[in-house]
Amino acid sequence: MPKALTSRLAGAAGSNSSLHVGMLNGLMPCGPLQAMQLYALSTGNALKGAFSVMLFTLGTVPYSCWMGMIRSTITVR
Repeated sequence: MPKALTSRLAGAAGSNSSLHVGMLNGLMPCGPLQAMQLYALSTGNALKGAFSVMLFTLGTVPYSCWMGMIRSTITVR
């Protein structure tokens, strides 16, 4: 991260700086999400766009839960 942003986060957040960095991480979406956002914008209708993003989100929930369960079962040595 840029030093200016890091120093601002560290100074303002104190012990919660990792929380703020994690929140900033949400501003860097992955490729499939960016494609979905472009599709939602291309619909030209706020409700249709919101519905398509909602369906995309619901489609990723099972995968995210599955990956979380697998990660929790792997032991690090």
